[in-house]
Amino acid sequence: MSRILVIEDSQTQALKIQFILEDAGFEVEVATNGKQGLALFSAKDFDVVISDIIMPNLTGYEVCKQIKMDAKKSKTPVILLTTLSDPMEVIHALECGADNFITKPYQDELLIKRINDVLLTKESKLNSSNENFELARFLDKEIMIPINKGQILGLLLSTFEDIVRTNSELQENKAELEYKNREIEKINLRLEVEMKAAQQALRGLFPKVEYVENFITHPIKIALFNQSASEVGGDWCGFYNIGKYKLVLIGDVTGHGAGSAVVAASVSGYFESLANSKLSEEIDLITLYKNLSQFIKKIGNDEFCMTMAMLLFDEDMNNYYYLNAGHNHPFIVSYKDTNNIEIKKALLSGHILGHVPEEKAKNQDDIQINKFEFKNDSMLILYTDGLTENANKIGEQYDENRLKKFFQKNNFKFTNPLVIINKVIDEIYNFYDGYPIQDDITLILIKKGSKSIIEEES
Repeated sequence: MSRILVIEDSQTQALKIQFILEDAGFEVEVATNGKQGLALFSAKDFDVVISDIIMPNLTGYEVCKQIKMDAKKSKTPVILLTTLSDPMEVIHALECGADNFITKPYQDELLIKRINDVLLTKESKLNSSNENFELARFLDKEIMIPINKGQILGLLLSTFEDIVRTNSELQENKAELEYKNREIEKINLRLEVEMKAAQQALRGLFPKVEYVENFITHPIKIALFNQSASEVGGDWCGFYNIGKYKLVLIGDVTGHGAGSAVVAASVSGYFESLANSKLSEEIDLITLYKNLSQFIKKIGNDEFCMTMAMLLFDEDMNNYYYLNAGHNHPFIVSYKDTNNIEIKKALLSGHILGHVPEEKAKNQDDIQINKFEFKNDSMLILYTDGLTENANKIGEQYDENRLKKFFQKNNFKFTNPLVIINKVIDEIYNFYDGYPIQDDITLILIKKGSKSIIEEES
């Protein structure tokens, strides 16, 4: 049984090598540093020494050099463990008299093969003598190496073998990378198609005109603003004439990108079908909420939810029913006179669509609806959280208090809602101070005057 001395400062690596060699039938002793390794080498006889190169105090090169200077045991083969990250490592191995080396990381079979190789050539080396050879200039250096020709040949063959093995691994990795790149290209192409489809669908969700034309009923006007944080977003709103009612909806799908956009587009299709259905002459917000929640739960695969504020107006838009599904509370602005502005929130709690606890979903009383009178000289402000939660460069959010103060200090009693929206957008983007928005923004103003709304010049 051949005895092998392993010199390795990493306990993990030392135990790994010991396990591999003992499993292959070798007798193994381990030293944790160069000094301890040389002491063991002097005290006992070993057939092969395996040493790491990078170690504290004594390096593997220095250990090898001292072994080769031993008068009685200089013919003991030394294998160095190296990363072979520097071409000079081969030269240093030749200079110190190393017989072979193994590059890290290595396979178990390669380690056993290298040991068997040096054991097979050990006898021939015992009868040979060292000669000095002058190498050609290598990396601008001329080096005298005191070893025999067989030793040089062994090291060069090891180098060549490692190069072939590394090249083979690189070719395999290259083939695998090319395959993965092709798969990624397929996925990207599919995502691009889905993104474009969602983008095209979303383009139809927001009116391209300045007002929501089908909802203009004197003295009422509705204006809308939407800005996505990316190419497609999760904000959505809809305006539907359903029987004798008018339904206003604003929602926000959790998340961003194609997934949330697809959910928003699906919700739009849901309400389009509902508006065109003969069953829509009468509408019940609670039933609508429950059915929509189940629909979103199904298409979202439990990954996407949606907040929503639902406002159902009567035929003349004098009254409306309000249901909140975890969305931002709308502001109600009342203009008493030029200097008297009252602002309050339409506070109402509710569960997010697509994520209703089963025990609560069965309880109809848990879903709340409030009825409000839509008074003359008043305005409803509906928005998504992007309006108040996007931040400026120093991380300050615009927040609801700033939005409320903006409407308190500006009397818009005789201002048309499109002009108001432009002023709001100027206000918030001045606050952002050039910092890009991180969340979609949707803002809806529903304004009811007591007489013709005056168009402002600015």
